[in-house]
Amino acid sequence: MEPPRDEKKTDKAGNEIVRVPLFVAATSPFTLVTFDEGDEPDYTLDQANNATYDRLKLCRTTTALDPQLSAMDQMAVIVSYTGDLLFPRLPEISEQQVLASANRLLLMLTFGGIAFDAVSPNDIGFGFIYGTGYFVAGGGAAGPNFQTLMALQYQDAGSADTLKLLQPRVRTSSEIHAAMRIGTPVVEGIPEISPTLFLNGLTYFRQGQLEPALVFLWSTCESLVGRLWDDHVIPTGIGIPNRKRFIDSNGWQAAQKVEVLFQIKLISEELYTKLSHARKARNALAHRATPPKIDDCKAAVLSAFELVSSIRSPRSGKNEFQALADHLAAAHDPIEQPIKPMYWREIPSVPGDEKWEGNYPRHTEIELVPISKLRNGDKAE
Repeated sequence: MEPPRDEKKTDKAGNEIVRVPLFVAATSPFTLVTFDEGDEPDYTLDQANNATYDRLKLCRTTTALDPQLSAMDQMAVIVSYTGDLLFPRLPEISEQQVLASANRLLLMLTFGGIAFDAVSPNDIGFGFIYGTGYFVAGGGAAGPNFQTLMALQYQDAGSADTLKLLQPRVRTSSEIHAAMRIGTPVVEGIPEISPTLFLNGLTYFRQGQLEPALVFLWSTCESLVGRLWDDHVIPTGIGIPNRKRFIDSNGWQAAQKVEVLFQIKLISEELYTKLSHARKARNALAHRATPPKIDDCKAAVLSAFELVSSIRSPRSGKNEFQALADHLAAAHDPIEQPIKPMYWREIPSVPGDEKWEGNYPRHTEIELVPISKLRNGDKAE
């Protein structure tokens, strides 16, 4: 069934009402995108606790980006105040295209210094935008990002979501566009990168899902090594009979390509070491189901960004994304300074807690028995 076309109606005063169906790609981490001046968020704890915050502002849009979709010629992806990406719901645009475009834009922003997680299929839902520049999410997705957006817009979010309003990550419209100017040539210049694959690898790593993180990150590294190989090894020695077929064959594995690239000084010793670390861990996972460790995935994260830098500036010896890579790779580093919470709530008590009062349903078969009693000959029921 085709999605509905633009709807035009009039209100009681005769003014035209414009309502356009949307695909809504809900993003994370939670980010507020503001106008450049006079738009700073001012949510309070009392508003969060009592759901009296300004929900209308959470339904507002802020700016627009180039979607780089042929089906959206002369149209823009709209960026909401809540950092979500709004696409027109047209027959020519599928959810798969929205997913690919959203992750491409988010990877550009990431390379521009505003890191986002990957958008997953279950965070792409539906909604409507009005001619006023306000929108509302209307369901169709069960992902956590989309559900948070709906709950905040409908003012029925729980405390975990409303607390996000108190100290949100805030970026102005100018900062978003500045990040796009930095990140766009990076992503456009290296089509071998799969934005969804790379962002998912970074997202899984941050979430501690190390197995898929390593698989996706190493796949990204292999693609980037292949780009260096195509740029600097295959073109050399043109005219030698049968050479191109040999160099371009599937017989060259990633490890062999890395060795050759190292010998011609396109890969440093430090990068070679990290790539070998990540490759060994990925092979152990693939062939022996050995779960990776944090350091294995960190090696893959750092390698991927350094390979991008090597493609952009061969033999320069400079990693232009060092700071970004170090920041993302430090997701699981221990926090040395004391944690000072600013907001908290009491944990509700259950039977057995010192704060519990009154009777409760008892079930002897689930009650814990001290090990000392078992060792002394008592039998557990």
